[in-house]
Amino acid sequence: MKILIALLIGLGMLVAPAEAQKARKGAVQEAETRFAPKAVQGDVEAQYALARAYRFGKGAEKSPGRAKKWYQKAAKQGKVEAQRVMALVYGPGVTEPNFTKKSVQGYQSLAESGDASAQCELGRALILGEGVAPSEEQGEAWIRKAAEQGLAQGQYLLGVLYDLKDQSKEALPWYTKAAEQKNAGAYYRLALWNIKHGHNVAKTVNYFRLAAEQGDPTAQYEFGKWLENGYAMTDPNPKEAMQWFLKSAEQGNVDAQLILARIYGRGDVVPKSEKDMVKWYRQAAEQDNETALFTLGRTICDGLLQETRVND
Repeated sequence: MKILIALLIGLGMLVAPAEAQKARKGAVQEAETRFAPKAVQGDVEAQYALARAYRFGKGAEKSPGRAKKWYQKAAKQGKVEAQRVMALVYGPGVTEPNFTKKSVQGYQSLAESGDASAQCELGRALILGEGVAPSEEQGEAWIRKAAEQGLAQGQYLLGVLYDLKDQSKEALPWYTKAAEQKNAGAYYRLALWNIKHGHNVAKTVNYFRLAAEQGDPTAQYEFGKWLENGYAMTDPNPKEAMQWFLKSAEQGNVDAQLILARIYGRGDVVPKSEKDMVKWYRQAAEQDNETALFTLGRTICDGLLQETRVND
């Protein structure tokens, strides 16, 4: 019953009593109290502020899944700062940084001595404004230095910065250079570029495959979707698709977790398994995914109702 109540609260279906609201770290967190109601209603500034609170644990309990969720919502509404975070922190081919004033100073020293990797990280820190005063111009300049030195990650990120400014023509050569060095993020972006410009479908699928083979969870999910539907292939291959969904889900990709839950619930690709279905819905729910919260809550409700009927 406690799990059910928690799920319903997460869905906004129940109002938590004062005692429940204080459950996490003993008190209602300031940012949640201030921004969550407006964020749920679609206020983009509140969504961005709530995302930052969850990411850095300031005014809310730290939650990477919830942070990404609210950044994504703000980015879809055109919040530029959120779009930068989605590309430079959560995007394919990058890892979430932990920039501090001290670490950025270290990158600055190395970057000035010509270290391309440090130049790349310093550029990210400046654009994000983390550990240092924000400067998009300086950040891009350092990433360009890394790219011009031949660093694949620098070339990839320079392409991303062009994409963020809707300059896909300028982004393409940098993605191509990075892909020649087997950069997973560049493979993924080239796949998207091909989709956007209506180019060869088989080539698009191959880029997703190359990125997936490098271990990128977003690409693994996307490649699985292409396999599942059989685009540019003779026949759909749901069993192979499921293997890629598993790889992606195990790395925390919520879309892959949801699709695995549905597969186990249907029982058309593998034997039906309520245990595995609930497992993947739970993992997605832990990332504050509304679909998973709702489905898991409904599943528990159905189970309780059936148990009540049996007992009656």
